[in-house]
Amino acid sequence: MFLFILTMTFFTISTLNLAFAADLYKQDDKTNIIQNQSVNMNMNFNDVIKKYNLKEVTISEIPKNIKPLEIKDAAELDKILNRFSTSTNLNNVKQSKLNIDSISGNKQSMNLGSAVYSTYIFSPYAWFNIRVKYGYKYSSSLRKNIYTQVYGVSSDLTGFTMWIEWIPDSNLSYGSIVNSGLGLKAHVEGTVNYYLLVNGVVKLYSRHEVHEYTFTNP
Repeated sequence: MFLFILTMTFFTISTLNLAFAADLYKQDDKTNIIQNQSVNMNMNFNDVIKKYNLKEVTISEIPKNIKPLEIKDAAELDKILNRFSTSTNLNNVKQSKLNIDSISGNKQSMNLGSAVYSTYIFSPYAWFNIRVKYGYKYSSSLRKNIYTQVYGVSSDLTGFTMWIEWIPDSNLSYGSIVNSGLGLKAHVEGTVNYYLLVNGVVKLYSRHEVHEYTFTNP
């Protein structure tokens, strides 16, 4: 039974990876139609590599958990890199709260919470996450909870990332309380790396990204 589950899991992941490029051509939403029209079918690999400033990397430079995405032709490469630069409206917000009744022995109430904002990214199935930890209290005047303090802001990737790497810059990630405590604005920055196998050579598409999201309802 265990061997069957393991085999099916491997088959599912492999199927996602193999079918991924083909699925690019099955998209029919307006955004992808516009992108498809912008792809020059007469491009060669060198044109696309120059257009997106792809860098060659050695096998030793590839992170252990990364499996480069194999690209078959220049048109496919151009389409994929176009897709990398677009965003998606698929997102999700989850929050959890922890109540602590005493701090350093004092009988004082403190409320702690955490939340994560997740956005689907272009891969078989992966999410980019902005995470926050905060303090909050009940406002009798507003008759609702408000944010009181930001304890931490971070970002990461989860899911089947495969050929994508996110390197957060903790020095440029922070949070601030806005709108009289009704919102917590999180700001994160970092570098996203895409590893692609082009004509048997691993190429790296890398760019700096800035993301912000305002959490509400602590």
